[in-house]
Amino acid sequence: MIKCITTTSLFLIVLFVLTECTHIQKSTHNLAIKLYSILGESNENVLFSPLSAHISLILCYQGASGTTRNILQDVLELPIDGVEIAEGYKKMLIDLDESKDELIVAIANNIYLKKNYELKNEFQAIANEYFAANVENIDFTQGRLAANQINNWVTKQTRNKIKDIISESALNEETRLVLVNAIYFKGLWTHPFKIHQTQDKFYVSNLQTVDCEMMRTTGEFIYVEDALLDAKILKMPYMHSNIFFVIILPNSINGLKNVETKILTTGFSMLQKDANLENVEVFLPKFKLETSMDLKQPLQDIGLGNIFGEKANFSQMLNSQMPLTISKVLQKTFIDINENGTEAASATSVIMRVRRSLDLHHHTFLANRPFMFYVIDSASSMLLFLGKLINPNPTAIHDEL
Repeated sequence: MIKCITTTSLFLIVLFVLTECTHIQKSTHNLAIKLYSILGESNENVLFSPLSAHISLILCYQGASGTTRNILQDVLELPIDGVEIAEGYKKMLIDLDESKDELIVAIANNIYLKKNYELKNEFQAIANEYFAANVENIDFTQGRLAANQINNWVTKQTRNKIKDIISESALNEETRLVLVNAIYFKGLWTHPFKIHQTQDKFYVSNLQTVDCEMMRTTGEFIYVEDALLDAKILKMPYMHSNIFFVIILPNSINGLKNVETKILTTGFSMLQKDANLENVEVFLPKFKLETSMDLKQPLQDIGLGNIFGEKANFSQMLNSQMPLTISKVLQKTFIDINENGTEAASATSVIMRVRRSLDLHHHTFLANRPFMFYVIDSASSMLLFLGKLINPNPTAIHDEL
């Protein structure tokens, strides 16, 4: 009996108004919607990185053949030409890469290959040339040492924010290949919040609140009141960049499900509309989120079951007759929203424009109830992180009388 090989992934994320999208951006947005439709069913905080997950799956696609390649192409809604996808990613990764005092965007890929195994020349060339992926041979039978090596790399790439993404037990003598993507983002607000916050209530529901540290700032922001969504949309810029933190805030305490349903039905394209630069007083809870998940089941649910089964065909990856299949797609994601800006990181491991208003109106944006958020590069429309905040302080729930 042929044994299955494991693949694992690591990643992180951000988003707002769509500009002209290439195949990659459209594909990433589609994957974000599909995954959120499943992950968002939880009535808890959600955070994941569509970009990190997409990069890992695209690397798998480059090494896939036959039905497996066709399924990845259909579910991810990709063009037929794999080289076109790789070239698009190369340009995007170069454009996104930033490192300065006010902004850091770092995306890294690594391939860990079982000792004495080799990648096929074409796959290795694509991984190296277009995804800047390094290749390291590793002894997976030494589970603790192998896991430490991979985890140390991820920790370094994410500035100590993502740790222990892979456990020793996830690696064994059957593991042939581990594809790892890590994303790190740190940005300072163009309009920083005041350091002294106030204690305020965040309405988890009509009947429950939690105490939270509410930050406050005033400035000119992209602001929309959307009647269809019955929500307000705020786009907050980071200094010296095209990257924004976007909040979709329902008008009612229990309005998030309605927002989610409409966005999941029509996609983020419904947010592509004229928006004004307005004077807005913003109140936003200070919060940190860290999530850890195996995306295997959600990916199966959106139609990628083949890549995890005995019929998986990744014959374009290894110089070996041994068939490969994916056993896990692990993602760990972190985000810290504070007075100065945002720090976020994600890792996925596969074991295997605007119109300016001439008259600025004053608006108040009080984010004291559940909302969706994302981080997006507006120049490329690339979605880095996506999530929802249900509760900024889960240990301090109060019943409202």
